[in-house]
Amino acid sequence: MALANPARIRGESIEANEFAEWSEEEGVYAVPKTVMTVKDLSVKHSFEGALSEDHFIRQLKGLLEP
Repeated sequence: MALANPARIRGESIEANEFAEWSEEEGVYAVPKTVMTVKDLSVKHSFEGALSEDHFIRQLKGLLEP
């Protein structure tokens, strides 16, 4: 998604062991952990574990829709 719309979506991959302080701040206890933040709406949501593409899209839609 970030490749398709780089002006609006940023994707990053962080190694939890190398950034222990950031991992603790975000509450990383299992990997993968996905953190989605919508700055315009001041909304943040996260989930742990691998998700199918369909489940990921449903999570994202739920974050964006009231």
